[in-house]
Amino acid sequence: MDSWSRPLTSRPNGAECGPGVERVAATMKLVLGSRMCYVTSHAMGRFCRLFLMVSLVGIGIPWASRDARAQGLVLSADLAVQFICPGKERSFLEDKVEQFLKETRFKVLNLARIQHEQHVVLLETDIKGLDENRRLIELRSEPSAADRYVLLLYTQPPTRRAAELESKVLQFVSDTLKCEMQEVTPRTKGTSAIAFYDRLIKRTENLFLEAERLRGGRRL
Repeated sequence: MDSWSRPLTSRPNGAECGPGVERVAATMKLVLGSRMCYVTSHAMGRFCRLFLMVSLVGIGIPWASRDARAQGLVLSADLAVQFICPGKERSFLEDKVEQFLKETRFKVLNLARIQHEQHVVLLETDIKGLDENRRLIELRSEPSAADRYVLLLYTQPPTRRAAELESKVLQFVSDTLKCEMQEVTPRTKGTSAIAFYDRLIKRTENLFLEAERLRGGRRL
């Protein structure tokens, strides 16, 4: 069983976190500082586990070090679209993105919204969409990057270009959001990325499960 799927376990000091916490505690302290989760309620324990999982996925992919990228430890998106939307409310953009993903038959998780409800901010915007073909779309923005967003599309390696979906994504940004695209970067992945991609999708699927549990079992 994946360690992120196991039940919560209580700690002697009252903390409730998933069993994977110990192996990432040092890294998490560097990133989260005083925001480490030491909680007593079951509901907040679930949030703690979700919070740690979100942080791990976020740390491992878009903002990894240059050395990690050089060693091939970071999975590149098939399509990365950087764009700016000056003057547009974040809630407006998020609603449009969620609607687009659902219409494109992706299930949707707005991680940043859950974080904001718990008064925690890692990213200003963090939306994930996952479809039955294990394709992943993410929309992200950092708190310090006003009006700037990046949309990432990942598909199962080795890369076989999802031309129709890529076209829909680009058209959505320009025509529906009416935002200005700054950079469009297509990339390819080889068979060496398969295991890494499997882990990424497994963690993302578990994020969806944890979010559903946090919201009382309601499916996303």
